[in-house]
Amino acid sequence: MKSYALKNSSFALLAAIIALILCNCINPISISTFIEDERVQEIIGGRVKIYYPGSDENLIPGNKRIYGLNPNRYYMVDIQKPDSSFEFIGFVTKSGNRSNKLEDIGRVHGGEIINLINDETYLVPFADPIINDTVLAFTPVDPEWNNLVTNGVITFPSGTTSMNVTNILTETPGTEWETVKVDSANDTELVTITANQILLEGDNTITDYIFVQKNITSENILKFLVLRVVIQGISELEINLTPYALPTTITPNPDTPSSSIDILQIFDPVALKTRTFTIGNAATANLSNFRWIYNGIDLATLSPGAVTLNTANGVAASSIIIDFSHNSFTDAELNREGTYIMTVQATDPGGMLWSSNLEVIITNN
Repeated sequence: MKSYALKNSSFALLAAIIALILCNCINPISISTFIEDERVQEIIGGRVKIYYPGSDENLIPGNKRIYGLNPNRYYMVDIQKPDSSFEFIGFVTKSGNRSNKLEDIGRVHGGEIINLINDETYLVPFADPIINDTVLAFTPVDPEWNNLVTNGVITFPSGTTSMNVTNILTETPGTEWETVKVDSANDTELVTITANQILLEGDNTITDYIFVQKNITSENILKFLVLRVVIQGISELEINLTPYALPTTITPNPDTPSSSIDILQIFDPVALKTRTFTIGNAATANLSNFRWIYNGIDLATLSPGAVTLNTANGVAASSIIIDFSHNSFTDAELNREGTYIMTVQATDPGGMLWSSNLEVIITNN
């Protein structure tokens, strides 16, 4: 009865619109826009249905599409069959379409799944983050490093080349695993796993690994998991200052040292967001009165917590820790993608200026 009433009301609406057009009461262009409106289309043509529990609770059914996808999640879609069971119909690609190939999966740009069928019921789960405290060994081994997963993320030190996923790929008879990686640019690639080892990306990268376990016979998806792997960049850099013949405030030409940090690392909740810079010859040259100038701004003027001055080799304030996620850097737009010059200055007992420049590179890999 509800379906019949809806159709009748839809026809009545269209008949009324046609009558208004014929009597020149309304503009056909404006009514065309009205008819094409997504909400009107849903009234006339219906919408899809979402099955709960099991689907992302934030999803919204629409006309031949589903809205509300989280841009930081990965999704798959099942359709309900007449016997109420579900059949896998694809992973969601970054364009919002579906593909049976895991290597086509991606973070959805437009926040919606498209090209669905109205009145059909869909189950739309997202990849489950690897559970907390899962142990993942890595190479080269660092016994002092915490190798536990936290909130679906694991962070490895600079120089890590591989990780062991034995504790993820549990063996079950009649099943097989498939794995892909998705980088910061949302590009996806199949992953080859040898002896449960995955070769990782380089320093200063953030990569999502998606693990899918299938039933070999039915090809049903049994597990749909995701792990974010953060590999730190070199977090400490030592620099030496150069003396100048006369005390001067002229900025010297950039020297060769550089330090990099990925912009996603800055805002990731568990990734290392700091870099440490230390003056290597502060003690031997008997330097003091240090100034750290980043992109023309004296770091001493920033809010507390943005930088921390430390003693190195017995010389106070000759080392600095910079927190690039601090509000002082965000508000001043100093942690966006780009290359920044940091100038370090000091004086010796005779009043001579010592100085050096280095590059701080914020990347978006």
